[in-house]
Amino acid sequence: MRAILSRREGGSMARRLVSKASLPTAALQYAFAPQGKPSICFTIICRHVSQLGGPLSSLPTTFPKQKAVDGVYLNDRLESASIPVSLPRVRLKRDRGLDRVMEGEKHVRPILKLRDLIMKSRRKTFPVRFLYMKKKELGLKMSIEKLQWYIQRFPNIFELYLHPKENLQWIRLTQEAMDLIEEENRIHAEQERVVVEKLSKLLMMSSGKRIPMYILDVSKRYFGFPDDFETSIIPKYPELFCLVQAGKGELKQSKNTNILQLVKWDEKLAITEFVKKAKEQAFQNGLGEIETSGKALEFKFSYSRGMQIRKKILEKYDRWQKLPYISPYLEESSFKKGTLLAEKRTVALLHELVSLTIEKRIELKIIGLFQKDYGLPANFVKWINRFPGIFYVCIKGDVCTVLLREFYERSQLIEASPLHQLKAKYAKMVQQGPRLRSILLRVKAKNQNQPRDLSEEEWSTDSSDEEVEVEGE
Repeated sequence: MRAILSRREGGSMARRLVSKASLPTAALQYAFAPQGKPSICFTIICRHVSQLGGPLSSLPTTFPKQKAVDGVYLNDRLESASIPVSLPRVRLKRDRGLDRVMEGEKHVRPILKLRDLIMKSRRKTFPVRFLYMKKKELGLKMSIEKLQWYIQRFPNIFELYLHPKENLQWIRLTQEAMDLIEEENRIHAEQERVVVEKLSKLLMMSSGKRIPMYILDVSKRYFGFPDDFETSIIPKYPELFCLVQAGKGELKQSKNTNILQLVKWDEKLAITEFVKKAKEQAFQNGLGEIETSGKALEFKFSYSRGMQIRKKILEKYDRWQKLPYISPYLEESSFKKGTLLAEKRTVALLHELVSLTIEKRIELKIIGLFQKDYGLPANFVKWINRFPGIFYVCIKGDVCTVLLREFYERSQLIEASPLHQLKAKYAKMVQQGPRLRSILLRVKAKNQNQPRDLSEEEWSTDSSDEEVEVEGE
């Protein structure tokens, strides 16, 4: 049995599917016949399933009918499957350039969290010991002494001072950091319309055209939303959005029980960033305005350096690319779960979700928050890993992040937004902080050890007067 399966196309995946007899039989059939041409002995499968204790009654006596779209055979009767059955697993390889992006993010993330924590306080300052209770939220695992030492490493961002009444160390932002916050507020004011369009797009992709506010609040930094967008932006557009209260027991995991509901569907926004880019490239190549509805628009595939993919897998990717592009703004109910078209819609949805972020990357746990509203499969991470040419999953920086390869050139973002450029300024300050502190310490030590030059007036004064003056100070 194993020898027969190894000679079939997609045999490696077929063995895994056969070993799990509870999976739909149609998935088994397609794994063995990816082009709609059954070429295996059906009785052998039945015998193998019976040995595993699987129900033989679930196996049909005939193969389901096939139909061809754009020269590619599709299975229109494929039942629901938990993993994409069209493509086998690919051995993944790390991308050093993209890993370097997230490695630098590891040092900036706690600084930005500490900045946000200071700005949320009423007086924009608080005792250093208060940070010890928030160290898990900041992602810092250290004692209060080491925490104070960590803050002192960045004298260009944070300022420590002794409170005049409490005789305790307090923390606040420097003027240089406050200037960057003012610049960020100006950028948010200028891009208010962009925020409104992103909110509309996120709601239009959801199955119920509604998303809980706590999900949008957690993911606001990734999409470039201001901190107070719930009170400063949403009420300005009652013709587009409305806030409704969640039902009883609907949102038990969050204190914010508001749900953002889409009021008006805007057909002009129902176009993905992928389609926009395809039309722009076609126009630049002299093709003019092209029709994208129902056409086989190919995703851009790029792999990590040194990654080896078998020829048969590349042929499967080519056949998958020839399928019609399915917009995530189309209703999910229009496609049966488990079909190849539904699979391509899921990939397009994930691609659009990451494309709407300001840095073309997002944490996996944030995607998991949208899972229910977007109808994503339970193990959507496996879907992402099956397309390593489109997505890259990085585990650097103590988080698991999904990046879109086409928007990166090695370790650089190709098209940087104003908010990304502002974040790069923070990264530069974080990089310069320890160096600046060492310079300040050397200057301070030099001033303490070097005798001070006295002026002529000081030489002429009496030494007892000078001593009294010092005591008075």
